[in-house]
Amino acid sequence: MSWTKFYDFNEVLEIKPFADKKGLARDWKCKFDGEMLKFQTRDGCFLKQDGPLDTHDCGIYWLRVKQTCDGHPSGLWEYIGLSKNRSGSEYQRGIFGRLADHIRKIQYLPHRSKFGYRLYNKEYDDGKSDEKIREEKLLRTGSGRKGSTPLRNKYLSEFQRNDFSNCQVFRDHFRTKGGRDLIVKDCGHEFAEFFSFNKGELETFSDIETFMKTKIQIKFFVIPKMTKDKLYIEIAEAICLDAYKKKHKGLLPKLNIENEPKTLPWNGGDKFRDQDIQYVQKEINILNGLFL
Repeated sequence: MSWTKFYDFNEVLEIKPFADKKGLARDWKCKFDGEMLKFQTRDGCFLKQDGPLDTHDCGIYWLRVKQTCDGHPSGLWEYIGLSKNRSGSEYQRGIFGRLADHIRKIQYLPHRSKFGYRLYNKEYDDGKSDEKIREEKLLRTGSGRKGSTPLRNKYLSEFQRNDFSNCQVFRDHFRTKGGRDLIVKDCGHEFAEFFSFNKGELETFSDIETFMKTKIQIKFFVIPKMTKDKLYIEIAEAICLDAYKKKHKGLLPKLNIENEPKTLPWNGGDKFRDQDIQYVQKEINILNGLFL
């Protein structure tokens, strides 16, 4: 087993407009330049057919944006993560499911399941958490359309009357009256910082497609299904991030936030057993090809 090379985005994934006439979203829709569009599955990110990655593949992945990142020794915006989920729908499991979510964050989009929550945050700006909104059943009283509340139906109706001139105007819709950004709740501060540096290149659907195809690279290490594979994938991620930190003056990739190397025993952690770490190092050979 080994890490792959860095593939260009369109060798692994395909990108389409996150809103389109062929979108499958049943409730949330709005106009872009006068045309009514629905939101796409996985925000327009699809796995390339007959590409190097399969839907069920799990393991570790490395996402790189070929865009200068001043202040980080790598000089790049990067993320190293894991996927150990082999179940669920084809759009949610495996490395692809995680990559698709990161492509959403690069586009700086709110999670579609949270549109109503963000519009609540925009209207009331009372600091209420998503969990509290769920507990109080402000948007849903149960599952399915029959569980919709009058408030959610109001947001759906108002949203459909919008006509956005481009993707940035759409993003700006998810701001409070005072200008506070609400998308950061769904993308995190690291991707918010990334977007602030690159928003000029992500203004239209065409811009997004060009950015993905020319700036994004992906490599991965597939770990096959085996006994204790979920544990091995967790250890593998920690070891890879530890190696990355050692190569880059003790810093994680710019887009990472969780310091997984702290779980390793040589960094003071006690989460993993020595024999399991040795198996990932020697039998799975997780560092093979990491920096090639």
